[in-house]
Amino acid sequence: MASIPQMGSTRTAALPSISGTVPSTLHLPDGCSFLPRCKYATDQCTEAPAMSEVEPSHFVRCWHRDELVR
Repeated sequence: MASIPQMGSTRTAALPSISGTVPSTLHLPDGCSFLPRCKYATDQCTEAPAMSEVEPSHFVRCWHRDELVR
């Protein structure tokens, strides 16, 4: 979540990245696409989360969104 650029930010440091290899779009994991690389992943993440709106026109698919939203 910290790798998302913020409009109007004065940040000068590089944005954090997610370690690991991006999976092939032909062979995505079951559940969350970030499951193999996410440090917040749990067993629940093997099931696809529903899309939810965190702000007007800003959507996420994450079981842990309430814990991670800034």
